[in-house]
Amino acid sequence: MIFIHVEGGTRREKELVTEVAYWCQKKLLPRIRNLDMTIKIQKLNIFADVLHADDRVFEMRLRRGMNLYDIVSTVCHEMVHVKQYVRGELGDMGRWKSRRVSDNTSYSDLPWEKEAFKMEEGLALECFKELRFVPK
Repeated sequence: MIFIHVEGGTRREKELVTEVAYWCQKKLLPRIRNLDMTIKIQKLNIFADVLHADDRVFEMRLRRGMNLYDIVSTVCHEMVHVKQYVRGELGDMGRWKSRRVSDNTSYSDLPWEKEAFKMEEGLALECFKELRFVPK
């Protein structure tokens, strides 16, 4: 069963984040039937992050107060990381596709971040088109 629970934020933020997260799950992990995710909208100094708690259990933290586009693109970016964990591409302790990535690698050069940034805009634009979001 796919379970996505959103905590914090405004009612509109919760609705938007929930809709985008389910859309991303269907787009990025269409064959996955078991996923448990809690998304916490809260005060953060970063846009977001995702924690891999267990096999298919995740916690995403998302900065509150972002504009519509930033919410959608950020959730898309973090859902790429969920896809990476579920498919075994991204492992704990800095492993990417079974290879260790140096601790000295800059954030922008991390292979999992390169993929997430490469995919986020296209996913966000497709999500806007399919879900027909209108700013309120």
